[in-house]
Amino acid sequence: MADQATWKKWENVLFWTFIVSKLWIFEIYFGRAFGYDWMAIEQTVEQISWLHPILDFGSFYNYHPPLGFLLMHTFKLFGFTFAEAAQLIALGASLCIFLCIRCTLQKLQLLEKPVYIAFLYIANALPVFVFICMAVGLDMLITAIAAALVLRSVYSVQSKQEKRIDWSMTALLVTGMSIKFSGWALTALPVFAVLLFVPRAEMRSQLQKVIASCILAIVIVVPYYIGRNVKQTGSFFPHNITERIWMETATTRTGAPSFLINALQPSKDTAYGQRDLRTERLKDTWDDIWILDSSLGHQHPVALPISILYLTIMPWLLLLGLGTFVLRSMKNLHPAGKFGIFLFAISCTQIAALLQYAYTHPSASWAPLKAIYILPATWFISWCIAHIVSCTKSQLLEHAFFVLVFAFVVLNHTIPVY
Repeated sequence: MADQATWKKWENVLFWTFIVSKLWIFEIYFGRAFGYDWMAIEQTVEQISWLHPILDFGSFYNYHPPLGFLLMHTFKLFGFTFAEAAQLIALGASLCIFLCIRCTLQKLQLLEKPVYIAFLYIANALPVFVFICMAVGLDMLITAIAAALVLRSVYSVQSKQEKRIDWSMTALLVTGMSIKFSGWALTALPVFAVLLFVPRAEMRSQLQKVIASCILAIVIVVPYYIGRNVKQTGSFFPHNITERIWMETATTRTGAPSFLINALQPSKDTAYGQRDLRTERLKDTWDDIWILDSSLGHQHPVALPISILYLTIMPWLLLLGLGTFVLRSMKNLHPAGKFGIFLFAISCTQIAALLQYAYTHPSASWAPLKAIYILPATWFISWCIAHIVSCTKSQLLEHAFFVLVFAFVVLNHTIPVY
């Protein structure tokens, strides 16, 4: 096996390759507005301001909390167009995600080991991540909050300081819940970190701290949710789906078990990138990671074979890597294994929240199971795929794997799937 210095060199090469690739693709697409519902987001940004941050529900996208729109509005005050403002925020968020995960691996002393270096760059170069760092939307911001919470949670549980409340954690949670409703699902992250990383003797005090921090965040944002959402709509989490669609789909819902079974079944008669608009499928969520959603347009003819290759081989790589990770963790649950379980818990929370959202907002034609809604769940997918490198003890094969990781980063930024 290669020594630690070799992997440090590989990490340096991948680091600068990733940064240059990210800036290059950003420059290519800068100023071009695209993404899911970007025109509706622009309409909301035009209506909102710091003097009038609370809007009524008259527009398509106004049901979201205001902070993400206010950030775009602030950039516009400095002379940027709407598209430029949204993309600058998305770029900053994507770099924040990358650096937070990297710092977390450094804190856990994993960044000089090949499996975890591969995880870092696979996770941040997935096709859906490359798309979302250029597109107009709020999801990259929420994912950045999740990555910052992962970092803060790991630092917090390893800190010896006695605090009743972690104010940084509270601030991150308040920020997340002020951008999208999915920010509420992030309250589970600090609890998972305590359960996995804290010794049993210290667990009670650490749990009290993170639970108090989460409760304080909820107390801060609840007045907004009640004063605006409940007061105007009667719902804590309102939505823009019309009553007509609710009535149409309510007749087809047969209960939670049937919905879950149906969501897990593959769609056999849809083309690559084509959603099943008749019912909700988690297969569509998986496909979103690797191939262009047809509702966003036609995929470049050079990118399409790459996406089909990903869709063909990635399930097998995921299963192989998952098996390797489980076997290694069973032998010795070291800090890396605990971090992998941490990512798995995050993925389960994200997927459960997505399924609950799709079940309570039953309209397949609105594509409620988009992968961009649960980007933190893709971290565990990347974690498993990266564990393939640990299947071999050959230095040559290890370097060959890293050549493929390098190609994955470059290819997905030079011939973007989306």
